[in-house]
Amino acid sequence: MLLINYTIIMDFETLGINSTLTSQLNKDNISEPTQIQQVVIPKILSGVSVLATSQTGSGKTLAYLLPLVQLLTKPKVDNQIQAVILAPTRELAQQIGSVCATLCEATELLYTVLYGGVEYAPQIESLSRMPHIIIATPGRMIDLLEQNSFKINELKYFVLDEVDQMLDLGFREPIVNLSKLRAKSAMTLCFSATVPEKVSKIVLELDGNIENIVIDNQKLAVELIEQYGFFVEQRMMDPLLLHVLRSEKPKHAILFTRSRKMADRLKKILVENDMSAEAMHSDRSQAARQHILGRFKSGETQIIVATDLIARGIDVENVTHVINYGLPQDPEQYIHRIGRTGRAGRAGRAISLCSPLEKTLLGATCKLMKQNILMSTNHPYQTAELTTMMALVDAPVKQPKAKKKHR
Repeated sequence: MLLINYTIIMDFETLGINSTLTSQLNKDNISEPTQIQQVVIPKILSGVSVLATSQTGSGKTLAYLLPLVQLLTKPKVDNQIQAVILAPTRELAQQIGSVCATLCEATELLYTVLYGGVEYAPQIESLSRMPHIIIATPGRMIDLLEQNSFKINELKYFVLDEVDQMLDLGFREPIVNLSKLRAKSAMTLCFSATVPEKVSKIVLELDGNIENIVIDNQKLAVELIEQYGFFVEQRMMDPLLLHVLRSEKPKHAILFTRSRKMADRLKKILVENDMSAEAMHSDRSQAARQHILGRFKSGETQIIVATDLIARGIDVENVTHVINYGLPQDPEQYIHRIGRTGRAGRAGRAISLCSPLEKTLLGATCKLMKQNILMSTNHPYQTAELTTMMALVDAPVKQPKAKKKHR
């Protein structure tokens, strides 16, 4: 494993990126590569497979797309599928597609984006043009392959974005099957903000020569985000949430909760209290999800109430607050949630409303981040019952007395 915990100052041309692509970056005012880009781009250009772990908002998409587009345009390739980029959600696939569109603008490369929730026909038509790059969610791509809508022979590049989430979603077998479509000399590129050991082992099975790179700045990332929260009885969580929102007056906030039903319920409560809010989860159509995100990005909607559907990969500028209505069951998911704020060096706030019963989960989350979250019971909805519950949670577990042996 290559562990990187320092920053080298260089530009994209020094990394080996050509003037055509750097000109495209300049149009978006991107001139200085991030740490993950500085480390990974030269390796990909030299033909090295990588498993790269770096904080949310660190520029992982450009870290693989820049060298990938350059490699595909030099020398010029015929119209055939050369690269497949898999992403766990439609939103992330679309976001990768928008970055790819910018980079391919000055080249002759073709790309297409495949995801569910929309009609097949336009996607099948785009495949008939034999794009060089396919960006897809695994489910839709497998559907289209099984329908013989297209064929893949001798893939040169196989990319897994948010690799840990895709494997957690049960795509291990289809991903392994898709990886078999690679040429023997193909490169495997895997990226995420968190990669548990079990995921690393699966990736190693896909490509035994992959190089594991960890950008050790997760602590730096979360330090940019002010994290605190409140312990509260479950029955008092709704009024405390309203109190927090009225006190904070967030310009752009994402309120995370565990279930679709809860997201809809909370959205209704916020609207009834004269707050601009929309609920976003997998029950929403693709068109509705795009509309909600568009209104949020434009500032028409103040708060998105969401499940973990948008905890990863969604890059919305100026999210001032992330609010957790209960902690996620997986501590790593907490890092992805709060990573929606404090992006690109900006400050942000992450506020968590927790039941006392979540104290163990909170401890696991703090241990993973190597940083404490300041929690308090000092709020207008503190009750005697809360004090009692906190005391019970903190009480030591009584060990059973050992039985005396009779001689």
